[in-house]
Amino acid sequence: MKSLYMFKNKEYWLIISALFFFSLPCIGKDKKGPAQIEVFPEKKITSINPNFFGTCPSFFNLSSRRMADGKVARHLKNLPIRVLRFPGGTDSDNYLWDAHRVHDPNRWPAYQGPESMDTDRFISLCRQINAEPLMVVNTEIAFFENPKRSVELAADWVHYCNIEKNYNIKYWEIGNEPYFHTRFNAKEYARLFIKIAKAMKAVDPDIKIAAVGNWNIDYPGRKAMISSKNLEKAQRLEVKYENGNWDLYDKIHELETVENPPKWWSNVFDIAGPHIDIVSVHWYFNTRYQLPNMQKKLNRLKNLTRQKIPSKEIPIIITEWNVHKQGVKKNRRLLALAKAIGKFIDSDVQMAFYWPLFGFGNHHPRSLLDHRDNSTLPNYELLHLFSKNMGTHRIQSTAASENAPYHFASIARKKQISVFLVNSKEKSQKISLVLQGSPAKNYQLTTLIARNTPKLHFDTRKRTMTLKYSRSPLTFELPPLSITLVKIPSPEVDP
Repeated sequence: MKSLYMFKNKEYWLIISALFFFSLPCIGKDKKGPAQIEVFPEKKITSINPNFFGTCPSFFNLSSRRMADGKVARHLKNLPIRVLRFPGGTDSDNYLWDAHRVHDPNRWPAYQGPESMDTDRFISLCRQINAEPLMVVNTEIAFFENPKRSVELAADWVHYCNIEKNYNIKYWEIGNEPYFHTRFNAKEYARLFIKIAKAMKAVDPDIKIAAVGNWNIDYPGRKAMISSKNLEKAQRLEVKYENGNWDLYDKIHELETVENPPKWWSNVFDIAGPHIDIVSVHWYFNTRYQLPNMQKKLNRLKNLTRQKIPSKEIPIIITEWNVHKQGVKKNRRLLALAKAIGKFIDSDVQMAFYWPLFGFGNHHPRSLLDHRDNSTLPNYELLHLFSKNMGTHRIQSTAASENAPYHFASIARKKQISVFLVNSKEKSQKISLVLQGSPAKNYQLTTLIARNTPKLHFDTRKRTMTLKYSRSPLTFELPPLSITLVKIPSPEVDP
């Protein structure tokens, strides 16, 4: 990649065009006037984890053939991605790290073989891009074979990585979405979690182990919603579904008939609480109900964690996230992703792993990189904008009216202020930005604009401009359906 502002033309999207409107010192055509947003650099709300931005590759799509041209590693380093999850999502509970193969090749059919990425090559990639690894251990082998196999597999992996190879892998996650499957209820998962965690920490007591569950603390887990008389049927259907019979999902869902089943997280915390170091959730959110209430839902989880495990501070990480594939209009995906990043940080989420790195079929427009040529997609450009310009602390920003766009402000160690503004309207929006304290003389504005194209859900059009302005407020327009970054260096820092 040549630079942040230069990209190669692709036939499926338009890039680098000027579509940005400024007016100084004021815009007088809107009867309502500009929406005023105030930023308070001295009022720090929360710190931002430098390892916040992550992604989820799968071991089979990081083949040696795909990695040969170096593009993937360069893109990940340039973003920059700070944490990588391995060996995948659903693949994690079917993967045997010691044999570097899947337990059942018919479950979640995908490529495997000598070209696929193993543990050593994955750690090499992490070191190459300066990212922390997070490893997901196989729990479902306990169901398909026996619990002893699951415990030994996990402990041996820690021994191989941190004792034999001295990789010093800090973060480990036990299982992938067990609450969405019929293999474990919350109590069964919690008891297995304790066995695995004890065995892993007997090898290396310094590792941090994540328990997994739903973002919604009221969710009970699929197995708890299925009566005992229908359980075997549901489990057979689930295996067939995972073998590629995708139309069976609704039939499994129809068997969820138990009323008022116990809640997943409450049971897991009650049983395994002292052994949990991290709480891990996945969230593929819709924009109508879930995105507006995201902070409220995550705060409920945080409060439950503190209530159930008061003896230590348990961080929350999101090891998979994206907009639900049916949850947003096509040209608004970027806008929803931008808002979610801010809401995660405001909810004290420590890491967020974007899924997927590579997607196929319907998942292609949701991906960071194009599986056909390893080029970047619009979602990458959005994360790049945030990751490159995210500061060390969230600072207070307030709006004088409900009409104001979504806004998120942060400050870096060198006092650079970044203000992200999301205009979800299909018309331009006038903004009056007020910086409390000493006004800066240089403002740099960068805008991403979401638009439909025939082959993608949207494209991005980007323009960066530097504006010299010594008075407050700074008044300008946000283009329709856009994410704008305003970079404000302090007077004593060179722009």
